[in-house]
Amino acid sequence: MASVIVFGLSSGGLFLLRELSKSENVIGIGKKEQIGLMSKYGTKYQVDTSEDLRIILKNILKKEREKPRAIIAGGYFLTMILEDIPEVFNDLNIIGPSFNTYKILNDKYKTYDLLKKFNIPYPDTYPLLDKNKYKYPLILKWSSVELNRSKKIIKKIKIIKTEEQLENIFKSIDLNDTKLLLQRYLSDGFKEYRYGCFLKNGEIILDIFVKAKRQYPSGISSFIVEIENDYTLYIKENIIKMLKAIKYIGFIQFDILVNESSGKYFVLDVNPRPWSSIKILKKKYESFNKLLKISEFNIRNKKVQWVNLSTDAVSIIKISIKNKSLKYLFKSYYEYFKKPIITDVIELGDIKPFFGLVKLAFKKLKRLIKTTLRKCFLWII
Repeated sequence: MASVIVFGLSSGGLFLLRELSKSENVIGIGKKEQIGLMSKYGTKYQVDTSEDLRIILKNILKKEREKPRAIIAGGYFLTMILEDIPEVFNDLNIIGPSFNTYKILNDKYKTYDLLKKFNIPYPDTYPLLDKNKYKYPLILKWSSVELNRSKKIIKKIKIIKTEEQLENIFKSIDLNDTKLLLQRYLSDGFKEYRYGCFLKNGEIILDIFVKAKRQYPSGISSFIVEIENDYTLYIKENIIKMLKAIKYIGFIQFDILVNESSGKYFVLDVNPRPWSSIKILKKKYESFNKLLKISEFNIRNKKVQWVNLSTDAVSIIKISIKNKSLKYLFKSYYEYFKKPIITDVIELGDIKPFFGLVKLAFKKLKRLIKTTLRKCFLWII
């Protein structure tokens, strides 16, 4: 049986590395500090550049008797392959859509054009030069993962509330940069939902619709719960029509904003790959580790939950302090026991990635403290 290569070893890729290694020969490829590199499962390689990846793949192909299968589990690697090493689509059997479909879904401008064709709503989106069309507040973000982007501009997203803020940002960026876009920031009354699925031969094999109950940091879910009602079924039906029409294969996730009062919804992002909380599928379905061998899965649990214990602890404390409510703190932890739940990275039989995550968190905290102290010093002088 051909080996399986997993590109990207953050939490989603780590989960696939662990699960698929139980029934497949798996090779994991990750970049520096991705916690999956510390896992005991699979054969792993660290990649820092496109040239590194090209050399590693060449060596892998020499050793393999059959054409390897591959799952692209990270946006960084998806962009790297599409832009720098497109021959991967000939050298490997990609468990995913076509090269052209990936190109569309890896670019938000093109993705929104696709959604428009299928009457799926998305927030008002503007190129940087359309100043007269802006409606505040706005959110500035990358249209795709930029391999060489400057962190001095924005890391991931930037919320802009006033024209003055926007003008200050415009002074530091190239207004002709097509990798940046502005979008109407929807917050009041909107809640974050997510729909993720895996398709094979034009059919949904596994799927789940969840609501993000808490986040930390902003935009990153720390606690999600499965949800199903008439409205989520309606949204799901519209999404599936599009996926079948474009003959999608593999993993995909949709970030969706829903106004629970008016019933309006907007698709915020489409991620054509496994997502960070994908481990929740293991709690919902039996035999996930046989994903590439079977096409029918029995449901193990309904109304499942997923939690990142470390980030959710921060979220709970911040909300409790903001609301001055000790009751909220205890109520939040009690939620863990109300429905079947699975944790993000922690796995007792493969604990090193968890400690790697803790180490990474301390590094980020150290950088944050240094930055804060520097700002305080500059303010004093």
